[in-house]
Amino acid sequence: MVSRKTRPDTREALLDAARTLFLRQGYTATGVDDICAAAGITKGALFHHFDSKHALGRAALERWVENGRRAFGSGSYLQEPDPLKRALGFVDFAIELSRRGPPGCIVGIFAQELASTDEKLRAICAQAFTGMSEVFERMLLEAKARHAPDSTFDPKSIAQHLFVVFQGAMVLARAYQRPEIVAEHLRHFRAYLEAQFHAGGTGRPGRRSRPAAG
Repeated sequence: MVSRKTRPDTREALLDAARTLFLRQGYTATGVDDICAAAGITKGALFHHFDSKHALGRAALERWVENGRRAFGSGSYLQEPDPLKRALGFVDFAIELSRRGPPGCIVGIFAQELASTDEKLRAICAQAFTGMSEVFERMLLEAKARHAPDSTFDPKSIAQHLFVVFQGAMVLARAYQRPEIVAEHLRHFRAYLEAQFHAGGTGRPGRRSRPAAG
């Protein structure tokens, strides 16, 4: 019989509990005892899998980032031959994801709480934002080359702006307890993005792309 301490799903249960609590109350306010209670696992079992709360936090952060990459890598918008429709579909995908649960992002929460005190976690957060914005930036570069080659907008800056809007909207949604704020402001960003192409080229609004089920 597999002991409770070493059963295969213990690590995942701890990561799931940590994710839920980090999203609800942040990293600093979440203690090891809170995580163990939420997971239904002893403290000894936690330390069998993770050396410290910091190690568990890092693993939860890295899993969140990887799940985000996989989610955005599964969208049907990626099949669009037109790069502008792909870019708009990327935003639509973010809008749909924002409706799936309470607002929050472990990357954003960790960056706000730990950037000045934990260089390793800060670097992971920075790389996560860089990686996602670079994916979107490549779409915008292709779309600009095809639809608005003479426009002066900066794809890199606009790609970063998407995540500024996304993260800022989640902060507002939590403050006001209105999850719909996130989708609302992402739609504002989508309209802004379309305007950049209408002002400098032949771009047309793309159809909305929904996340894959799962």
